[in-house]
Amino acid sequence: MKFFGRLLLFVIIVAIAGGAWVMFTGKSSAKADVVIKNEKEIYSRLRAVEPSYYADDYGTIRVYGSVKNESKQNCVYAKFDIELRDKGNKLVKEIKVTVRDIAANTTKSYDVNGGAKQEGLRVKGRISEAGFAKR
Repeated sequence: MKFFGRLLLFVIIVAIAGGAWVMFTGKSSAKADVVIKNEKEIYSRLRAVEPSYYADDYGTIRVYGSVKNESKQNCVYAKFDIELRDKGNKLVKEIKVTVRDIAANTTKSYDVNGGAKQEGLRVKGRISEAGFAKR
């Protein structure tokens, strides 16, 4: 009987740890009631700062930017398409970023890995999709 008691205790501890992990990872359980893919409508609600980049201490590029929710609705997510291009305008890398849980009238930032360090990169990004909660 001691074995089953210990097994039950172990299962309870794993369940609590799993629940705490889900709570603290920042993943939203909210579902978007309204999904917008029209660029004009997206930018009437969200304002994105054009992404930029920096080289970190490990020789990689970090791409960063932010998005401000200027609407009165909570934004469940905003999906960014980011392009890194070289001096000759050749596409070096395409990055997809999702920023979650942007409350009404707040700004949220992102910082993602852009790959190996290169000179003369240009970064361009746009919001391709956004999901909003009902008011």
